[in-house]
Amino acid sequence: MEKDILNDYEHKVAKKIAERGEEAGFPRLEDYGLKKSAFDSYLFEKQAILDINGNDKARYTIWGLLMVAPVLAADAFPHERLPWGEATILVALVGGFLLCLLYQAIVSMVKRGKLRNLYDERMEKYINDVLNY
Repeated sequence: MEKDILNDYEHKVAKKIAERGEEAGFPRLEDYGLKKSAFDSYLFEKQAILDINGNDKARYTIWGLLMVAPVLAADAFPHERLPWGEATILVALVGGFLLCLLYQAIVSMVKRGKLRNLYDERMEKYINDVLNY
């Protein structure tokens, strides 16, 4: 788990700058009209948005709860009153799966929207140049 934390986007960029920042020809913040504090804030905010899904444990817990919720709701009614009889459990599982897809779609839309709002062309050009150096 710790390996993932150290290999995230923010750390990858910061590590490359720390390791190769003194080399001749390496991209410099000043050349892009950027300040270090603004760049660090931008990188931190971008990493926070990229981490919006949470870790695997949290994501799987949410998906599990969403899958089981319709089954539990169907189980609250007497079996003879369920609309699809014995097939209700399958319908509930399909409903849970659809809830998971809906959740993932919403999280993805929120992430894309936040990244779009944060986007700064100069910062992104600098980051791309650093990563491609």
